[in-house]
Amino acid sequence: ETALRLSDALGSCRLTALTIGGRESENFMKTLYALGFDQCVRIDTQGDLRFSPMYKAAVISEYVRQKPQDAVLTGLQGSIGGSGQTPLFTAELLGYPCITAAQDLRAAGDNQLQVRSAADDGDIVQTVKLPCVVSVGNAEYSYLRVPSLKDRMKCGNKPTAVCSAEDLVPSFPGELALLNSLELRDRKRSTVVIHEGTAKEKAQRLYDEFLKPRMDVP
Repeated sequence: ETALRLSDALGSCRLTALTIGGRESENFMKTLYALGFDQCVRIDTQGDLRFSPMYKAAVISEYVRQKPQDAVLTGLQGSIGGSGQTPLFTAELLGYPCITAAQDLRAAGDNQLQVRSAADDGDIVQTVKLPCVVSVGNAEYSYLRVPSLKDRMKCGNKPTAVCSAEDLVPSFPGELALLNSLELRDRKRSTVVIHEGTAKEKAQRLYDEFLKPRMDVP
């Protein structure tokens, strides 16, 4: 929605949507086509990138180098494994300025954007020169656009461009290593069940044998 509003304000703006993931994102890409995006690109990968923000940033930045963009808009963080680091790493690798927690974007003339972002003590309005990376936070929009059935049918056969993450970044140093495995931590605790006695006697035993030693009460 932020990208669409900026495109409306500029009058002419080519919008490219980029995602890293599997075929499950294809339906969402069709929605973006129906909303007016010019191109949708899906970067396929064989690895699990949920906890690899640096590698995701390396893939995004390499795509942007090959297909230059005036501005890179990202979300704040993913719902799974989201560290909020991907937009910052992307800006670092590209050498672009980065503004996070953006709430509104406006064209500022002379190849610049005016960005309103949230801070602890209120909103901050900054002007940044393009190209740049902007991480969109909780934008205060009263509505999000929904494509009509006519628009969906018109764009239904429009293909999503697919490329491989491994082709973009075939080799990378150790700090970009992919996630290999996840294991659940054993959180079981030993338990003592007090069966005998009245409620008062059980409470007294609980205090004497378990709570009092931990409290170090004389």
